[in-house]
Amino acid sequence: MDYLSNYEGSLWSPTVGDMIYLESAGDTFLFGKPSGPHNVQATLTYNFLISRYEISNKVFGEFVNDGGYTNQSYWTTKGWNYINSISYPWPNWWLDLDISPEQPVVGLSWYEAVAFTQWLSIKEGHPTSYDSDGRIIDLLNDGYRLPT
Repeated sequence: MDYLSNYEGSLWSPTVGDMIYLESAGDTFLFGKPSGPHNVQATLTYNFLISRYEISNKVFGEFVNDGGYTNQSYWTTKGWNYINSISYPWPNWWLDLDISPEQPVVGLSWYEAVAFTQWLSIKEGHPTSYDSDGRIIDLLNDGYRLPT
């Protein structure tokens, strides 16, 4: 039985705000161009919650200010190596450019996005969703993860 089968309405996350419930079990999607040689059809086997809005500069800034780039426990092994090999992690450059803190965060690597979800899960008392190799531990746990 789907762990969200009796869920109705929305869920509020103290960090990211409104989460919406999508009844997607059984829905089929085609990825890629319909006439292209590399399209893939996928069928979801579960329902899920997803943030109603993109992650904002302000919310991602909370991750940064809470040690997001210095706490290795949020990162996959390759992500930690990557972030330590670049000359600058995500800066608060948007502050200098008068860009709204409510605009969606841009310019992140997959590693940074995964580290953010790990931080968010821990911050809100949920299990983390990724192992140190970046594999999803359990599709149905209550932790945050990237939509895939």
